[in-house]
Amino acid sequence: MRSTIKVHFLPLITTLFLTLFPLLASCGKREADWKKNAEFAAEISLPTLFTDGMVLQQHSTVRIWGTSLAAGTEVHVLPSWTDRDVVAVAGENRRWIAEVPTGDAGGPYSISIYCNGCTTLNDIYLGEVWLCSGQSNMEMPVNGFDGQPVPDSQALIEEADPAVPLRIFLMDNENGAWFRQYSKEPQDRVKGRWGKNKPDDVRYASATAYTFGLALQKELGVPVGLIVASMGSTKIETWMSEEAASAFPSIKIDEMKSATITDGNFFNYPCVEYNAKLAPFRVMPIAGMIWYQGESNSGNYQQYPALQKAFVEDLRAKWNCGDFPFYYVQIAPYDYGNATKTTAALMREAQEKSLESIPGSGMICTLDIGDKSNIHPTRKIEVGRRLANLALAKTYGWDIDALSPRFASMEVTGNRIMVSVQDEPLAPPTDSYTGFEICGADKKFYPANALLSGGRIAVSSPSVSAPVAVRYCFYNYKVGNVKGQNGLPLMPFRTDK
Repeated sequence: MRSTIKVHFLPLITTLFLTLFPLLASCGKREADWKKNAEFAAEISLPTLFTDGMVLQQHSTVRIWGTSLAAGTEVHVLPSWTDRDVVAVAGENRRWIAEVPTGDAGGPYSISIYCNGCTTLNDIYLGEVWLCSGQSNMEMPVNGFDGQPVPDSQALIEEADPAVPLRIFLMDNENGAWFRQYSKEPQDRVKGRWGKNKPDDVRYASATAYTFGLALQKELGVPVGLIVASMGSTKIETWMSEEAASAFPSIKIDEMKSATITDGNFFNYPCVEYNAKLAPFRVMPIAGMIWYQGESNSGNYQQYPALQKAFVEDLRAKWNCGDFPFYYVQIAPYDYGNATKTTAALMREAQEKSLESIPGSGMICTLDIGDKSNIHPTRKIEVGRRLANLALAKTYGWDIDALSPRFASMEVTGNRIMVSVQDEPLAPPTDSYTGFEICGADKKFYPANALLSGGRIAVSSPSVSAPVAVRYCFYNYKVGNVKGQNGLPLMPFRTDK
């Protein structure tokens, strides 16, 4: 029986060997073919976002793309964190896309791209990538604007260490020279480069974004990448895609399409910053987004919550990497031409509404670090650190009290209004609380006394015997002294909506 089995299986084994050997040999030959001529540069072109020094989101799939010399060309992308290459084929437009999976945080790595030669990208890290966007307060660099220095920034610049794996994609400023980018149509390339954590790059990076990223890198102990897309004077409509903006009849997309757009007027038109500076990064998965914008939308604050909700939902859909966290900055107190007007206060109220309508969102308050005479308050290091604490608490699960206290409810008790807050217990005042006003049925507000009583704020005024409503710092510029036990300011509010 045993010899019979041997005889019956010999022809089968021989057939399998003769069949598989050529296939195995061809696989080895195929690998040798696509790796040949590695001493020459690959016949490809890459956009600027794929360069030395970049950071890619860990545990994700990055769509690395470029163009080759001819349609049908085969391109092999081989990251050093794996031994498997990803194969892409150039389409009729000569564009190829390789979907490259990433692993755990680490580096530096390299990515070799083979196409009739080899191009290698070096100093690549896997870690946490955050998109940082907004108007001039996000744009404000670490070394400040002219005549508006950021406190303690020189120490940050001098201590910047290239060995720390923090990288910033710079697309606004090159060695101190500002340049503007805008487009009527979505772009897939952008002018910019990955800057390192070194003084010459840090001084021109967004102060808010840099201090945010630096804190994350230090606390998480992983590489951090910051994609900074900002532009002064821009409204949120400027950063929305046509798909998101088209839901709002008030946004005139057709006017943008037919307009002559220049460096002097681009910020008046919708979509042009999304097209130029956000659209190219849709291929880059991110951990989350920070947003510092709103001053230019004070004139249409009523619509802002709907605009911001549509903006975030659209970005989350286009990035296709889940409902990433969205953390933003409430605009700071500023005169706006008249400190006692309430336009900016209404805008802050509109921004707070987004906390309820946008899942996965968070907002930091800057009531205590504004500047009556400067729309660009310079204490950006504190802004960045507050955003970082918010991310550490809400995204990374750290035990940090990162929320400002905010209004929860009120109760009229005799001639007093008792105010309850949420998110953070209040710290006792050194004397009494300031910044409050109350009114009676005549809706005329008077400055009020305010004391901490049983965890609530007791607000009263000798001018109001039967109060019906209370306000706290509800002006363009008004600073109170109420803080939570974590030292963060109470958000401004009103109860007479």
